[in-house]
Amino acid sequence: MIKKIIALAAGVLMFAAMIPVMSQAKNAYAADGGAAISVTADKTTAYPGDEITFTVSLTERETTFGAQFNMSIPNGLTYVSGSGKLNSAAENVLAHDRPSFDDNTLMYFAGTNDFSRNTVVNKATVLFTFKCKAEKLGSYTVSADSIKVGGKDFNSVPCSTSGATVKVVERPVAVTGVKVSPTSKTLKSKGEAFELKAEVSPSNAANKAVTYKSSNDKVATVSAEGTVVAVGNGKATITVTTKDGGKTAKCEVTVNIPHKHELKEVTAKKATCAQTGNNTYYKCDGCGKVFKDKDAKTETTVEKETLQRTAHKFSKKETTERYLKSKADCQSPAIYYYCCEVCGAADEKTFENGDKDPDNHKETTLEKEKKATEEEEGYSGDKVCKACKKVVEKGKVIEKIVHMKDAKKVEAKAATDKEDGNIEYYVCNGCGKLYKDAEGKVEIKQADTVIKAKDSSSEADSSEITESSQPDESLDSTDSSSAADSESKLVTTMTGTPSRTDSASSHTGLMWGIIIGAIVLAVAILAFIIILIVKSR
Repeated sequence: MIKKIIALAAGVLMFAAMIPVMSQAKNAYAADGGAAISVTADKTTAYPGDEITFTVSLTERETTFGAQFNMSIPNGLTYVSGSGKLNSAAENVLAHDRPSFDDNTLMYFAGTNDFSRNTVVNKATVLFTFKCKAEKLGSYTVSADSIKVGGKDFNSVPCSTSGATVKVVERPVAVTGVKVSPTSKTLKSKGEAFELKAEVSPSNAANKAVTYKSSNDKVATVSAEGTVVAVGNGKATITVTTKDGGKTAKCEVTVNIPHKHELKEVTAKKATCAQTGNNTYYKCDGCGKVFKDKDAKTETTVEKETLQRTAHKFSKKETTERYLKSKADCQSPAIYYYCCEVCGAADEKTFENGDKDPDNHKETTLEKEKKATEEEEGYSGDKVCKACKKVVEKGKVIEKIVHMKDAKKVEAKAATDKEDGNIEYYVCNGCGKLYKDAEGKVEIKQADTVIKAKDSSSEADSSEITESSQPDESLDSTDSSSAADSESKLVTTMTGTPSRTDSASSHTGLMWGIIIGAIVLAVAILAFIIILIVKSR
């Protein structure tokens, strides 16, 4: 942190030292070097009360190490307090360390302590933005002044400047409404036309432009200037809309052109179950109207003259694949659906046709099935029709199971503290018996395969120890001495009285204890006497 403060102070001192030299610089802008400060605005025309955003940018044409300038804001514009925003990216591009911007005086100052910088930015880099409020009518130019730019050799860098001009004008009068005349019109011949007149309110509105649109160009069209032209019989709505505010007004146009019908006869057609029919009627190709008579006296519609389809006649028997419901089997002949004799549509009702098929069986079951064992052969079973009980397919004999052939091996599993384990063993697929070996020579039971959990084995060990601690009554004469020793230890344990051997050992230990105690006491008395003699002298 201290290093940064020292570096910043050095940069400021350097830039301060440059200011006298910079103040003597020429105002001319070198074509092959220097810098440029430009000001742009987000709008060129504004109304009183509008806010204008100004952007200040710097373009380098040689390496710069500092810049200082003020913003000239003319009377008629007011700086919006707090609107100044520095561009943090400019520090990385221009290497200006810790730039400052005073909102009150609109002064910009920036310097760098990176004296190794060699990069020149040949494009405008935004330094900061700020806003002004338009107060009075007039033309105003905002630009930078009191500019001082320093270079790498502590020299003044020539700098040009360009400002932004904004014109503040009166706010235009907005449109509040529009009227159109006439509001309705009837046209009686094709091509007949009339002019629509739009009146925009208020009369001093700044933008009185309007647009016209027809709801049905087949009845009447309208031009951009408001000329309406009849096209065909019917009704259309002409809508006028103001460009400012989108206010609208409407004119209803009716076109009623006298018409001579050119009738075309549509002949009668009977309705069937496959298609609709119709009565005889006459249609005018010119206007599209429909009449019952050729004199066009009685008007009607196509829908009214249409005859609906008739019902199906399901009386025909067809024995093709299309109408087959189910094939013949051992119990019944083939079944087909009736069909319509007119359109061929299938009915829900059915009929039988032909003979039964003794070789077609719907459902079969398995009989006489038997599993093979080590003693007897097995049988796969016969497929028998459930309906007619005929054997559809004979079964096959299954050979006897060879003892231990393809026996199942059970892998060994170690016991845990809580769960039993098991030894490795084999299971015969034929007899289901358990064996220790894969050849089936050593038969075992399920209990023989279990390895008890460690907790239960500890309990068993404790039980064994308890049992083994009991006297063995089967000791013979050769173990009599051992039995006597055991008996002696047992008596000592029960009565607290030691045997002779133990008593002698105890006496010897006691004697040595007395001797050692006497020696220690004698040494202590001798030491005490010596201390008294020394004190008396």
